[in-house]
Amino acid sequence: MAQYGIKEVMNFTIAKYDPNPLLREPLLSVDYAQVTGIENAGERVDISGGRGNKKLLSFDHSKTTALNITLPLVDLKMLAMISGDDMEDTIKDIFKREVLLVQEDGTTGSTYVELGKAPINNSLYIYTLEGSRDLKTRLTATATPGTVGDHEYELDTSHSAPKLILNPDSNPEGSEVVVYYHTTTTNSVMNLQINPEKFPKTISIYGDTLFRNQYTEEDEVYNLVAHKGRIRPQYTLTMNATDTTVLEITVDLYAVKDQATGDEVYIEYIKDEE
Repeated sequence: MAQYGIKEVMNFTIAKYDPNPLLREPLLSVDYAQVTGIENAGERVDISGGRGNKKLLSFDHSKTTALNITLPLVDLKMLAMISGDDMEDTIKDIFKREVLLVQEDGTTGSTYVELGKAPINNSLYIYTLEGSRDLKTRLTATATPGTVGDHEYELDTSHSAPKLILNPDSNPEGSEVVVYYHTTTTNSVMNLQINPEKFPKTISIYGDTLFRNQYTEEDEVYNLVAHKGRIRPQYTLTMNATDTTVLEITVDLYAVKDQATGDEVYIEYIKDEE
């Protein structure tokens, strides 16, 4: 039997679990992991007695196997698997914040700003800007269309880019306003909702990695099969100014019966013929 050096990470595919391996539909493939570790554990009960209370006998039980995976890239589909939620493409409302420079309309003498998106009715909140981010005076919608008083605005949607018509005295050219509003996407966008009543589904994992033969110095491909597992339903999505997000995932494995031998297994290591 050969001895191996193991350094390379495992590339793997996650599939839906089915007792029949041929019916396990692939869901996601990962070829960018930093660490793929296999953790085996168990418990031992010792029987001690006699003078000095020396150990006499032991019983082993509760053998477990888990996969520990470190991912430097974030895939929303992976997040959905971890939390057990569904991901879909759909039309959604999005919250916007825009800091806009006030411009002058040379034709009417009024001032205005252009919004990036069309706001949903009754979602506009407009303030004069104080400093770089502080809110000063809130502007209100004019009650008389065509006439904009101090600290008022009128929404003009007749242009491709919606305009907010302002008062040149309270909002002169060169000043800034900050605008908050909701807008509806024009196309379906990816949406992942975290539902407190949903949890990870049972999966299978198929992986392959390189074992280097110490005697021949040749790399040999080994396949790993985790027949039945569940991802632990926790992760931390860190948004840090100096460090990147790294997902730490643990998959608990459960015993399945090998149809060929009748033995129960957690994981298999299979040497590839290539």
